[in-house]
Amino acid sequence: MFELLWSPQVETDALTAVEMATEYGDLIAIA
Repeated sequence: MFELLWSPQVETDALTAVEMATEYGDLIAIA
């Protein structure tokens, strides 16, 4: 599980798990 604080430009914007892993590779799982 990841927790990421993010303010999207458009309400429907979302990141997939793959996009998060690619863009934010230094994230670590917290749960």
